[in-house]
Amino acid sequence: ADPPILGLGGYLAFETDELSEITCNTVFPGVSCIPRTKAPIFPEQLRSHRLHELLEETSRTYGVVLIDTPPIEPYADAEYLAEQADAVVLVVRSRAHSWRRERRAYRRLVDAGTQVVCAVLTDVHPLYSRLQAQTTARS
Repeated sequence: ADPPILGLGGYLAFETDELSEITCNTVFPGVSCIPRTKAPIFPEQLRSHRLHELLEETSRTYGVVLIDTPPIEPYADAEYLAEQADAVVLVVRSRAHSWRRERRAYRRLVDAGTQVVCAVLTDVHPLYSRLQAQTTARS
């Protein structure tokens, strides 16, 4: 059997220096991922030189690198990782939080010097999709 994937936590804990030992292929050709796995990841590791080097290496290896983070509030992970990213796509779950909270999250990213290129609204109720389709069809 294949050895277990160490993932990001294993890499940040210096269990390996090899990108091949922390990545796994997906069902999509040419798309790989670095799973979080069970090793804990501490906030200071997200600002580490080691993570910066990993992001540099993955940028040279892959055409596009996407980083999925926990929500901006109450965690700092997204802000720390955004500091090292070229741009951020803010994902907002419909009806999950107030617009005030989402604006605060956006403001935290912008104040940290991050380029927020767009926001994506997810989990939109189908009723709104049908209303939008009817409105567009009448125009």
